[in-house]
Amino acid sequence: MLPLSMLKHKLKPWSQKALANKGFELRRSPSTDVLYNSKHLSTAGKIFEFVGPSGGGKTTLLTHMEKQLTRRWYAPYSRRLLDRTADETVMSAHRKILVAKTQRIERDGLDAWEQSEILIRLGKIMHQSLAGASGVYSRGLVLDEGICHYFAEQILEQEKSIAYALLKNRYLVLLLARSPKTVASQMLKRMTEAENRTLSDKEMGYLCSDFLLENIAQQLDIYRNLGKLAKNCGCQVLTIYSEDGIKKNIQRILEFERTI
Repeated sequence: MLPLSMLKHKLKPWSQKALANKGFELRRSPSTDVLYNSKHLSTAGKIFEFVGPSGGGKTTLLTHMEKQLTRRWYAPYSRRLLDRTADETVMSAHRKILVAKTQRIERDGLDAWEQSEILIRLGKIMHQSLAGASGVYSRGLVLDEGICHYFAEQILEQEKSIAYALLKNRYLVLLLARSPKTVASQMLKRMTEAENRTLSDKEMGYLCSDFLLENIAQQLDIYRNLGKLAKNCGCQVLTIYSEDGIKKNIQRILEFERTI
């Protein structure tokens, strides 16, 4: 059996985490532990979302700072916790962009296998967005890819009232690039490291093609416009650039997060 002092030491991290979920914080005083109400730190019902072109480094940034963010935010989500009594305006707004995205996928002429894979992914994105907005979690959600990433074009097409319903209580970190070539080079590096092999001439040709650079430039424009719309809807938006490096961007994100 563990001594009482050792047992308390092992239980404390668990109890701190459990209390933080309920809006309290346990602090050590000279003689005893004191329980403080820290509901002013609560992020329940809010979503902290990274937005930017694919391959820009969103997941890499979140991986580097996950431990620093999860004191106030919750990363995983569970469909079982989804509050099906969420605000109807929010539910309706999500439904509109999902229908618009599905129609876009159908027009792209993908085969049934590719369509089903995309729709499964979009379903998960919808569930986590609705769960975060409904406030069923005691902390807000932090997402490296949410509806603002996957549905940016569809959100921009909506009336302002619908866009507001989708964007309210969201805090966006726009990870952009000053040049499309920066994103292309990051994609090349990531593919080379992930595959642990030399890329084929066809793959190299695609990663260095004008087509890819034009596609990245279009994505950057879309996310810039989304950032402007989010600000018009009253959202807090932080814009950072891949060229500034991971260390500097992490510092700026943490400073931004502390203002929430």
